[in-house]
Amino acid sequence: MILVNAIYAGKIVVTVMHWLFSLIALVLFSCSPVIHQTWVPRAARPDTRSILGLNVDTVYMRQIVTKMIEAEPNEVAFCLYGSIEWDWSPENGDRIGLITVTEVAVAEILTATPRKIIFPKKPLSGCLWKPGLIGIAHDHPEAAVGMCKQSDADASLLFDDVRVLFAMALCANGTGEVLWQDGRRHYFLWYQP
Repeated sequence: MILVNAIYAGKIVVTVMHWLFSLIALVLFSCSPVIHQTWVPRAARPDTRSILGLNVDTVYMRQIVTKMIEAEPNEVAFCLYGSIEWDWSPENGDRIGLITVTEVAVAEILTATPRKIIFPKKPLSGCLWKPGLIGIAHDHPEAAVGMCKQSDADASLLFDDVRVLFAMALCANGTGEVLWQDGRRHYFLWYQP
């Protein structure tokens, strides 16, 4: 009987000790700075999911292409200014937007090569703030085959500059890509070679 009580008491002690150690571990783990270091802050980002299109008039495309030719063989970057026209979808009543570019300016850059542009630390993306700043663009003068795609560095620049809604890349083979702040990508032809 004493042996049974000792075994039973031992199980209780082990159970209580296990529970106590679990509680201590939980408290220490929840107070650990490691948990706080793994938290990743999220930047507020413009919601561009309801913007369905981009209109760049021929006048502004000619300005961009002229500057691209002047900068060859190096890349060149642009600041795009314009507005959003909002409407309601006849299909489901959702609010939809169309961006219209109304002004193009060459971005401030420190240096440019055929594959890279280095911007000053400020203004971000080389674009000075003024009302209507809506997008950024650049060319890839050496991209002669395949669909035009923006590099990880291009996407990072867009996502860091929350003042703009999209980034546009124009490749030498006539293809282009619009990358929206929400991560969508639209491919297009800007000229037929």
